Amino acid sequence: MNTRLQVEHPISEMITREDFVEWQFLVASGFPLPKKQNEIVKKGHAIEVRIYSEDPFNNFLPGSGKLHYFREPVARGIAVIMQNRSCG
Repeated sequence: MNTRLQVEHPISEMITREDFVEWQFLVASGFPLPKKQNEIVKKGHAIEVRIYSEDPFNNFLPGSGKLHYFREPVARGIAVIMQNRSCG
C-alpha cells in the first residue's frame, strides 16, 4: 500500500488497476484490505510531473507565473492528466 496515497494514488492506480481510495473507505468501515501486498499485480510504468511556480521575492510563496510553452506528449500508451490547482 502506498503510504503517500493522498499525493501519489493516481500513479499507483495506473500501474495496478486498483482503486486505493476505495480501499481506504473499506478499511475505514472496518473491512480488511481487499488484497495483500504480494497479490497486487503491477503492469507498466507511470511518471508524475508537476510544475510549480514560487516567488523567491515573496518568501517562496506560490506565485502565478506564466507558462509560455507546453507541448503535450503524444504516443501510444501515454496519458496526460492536467490539473489546475490555485493556491491562495
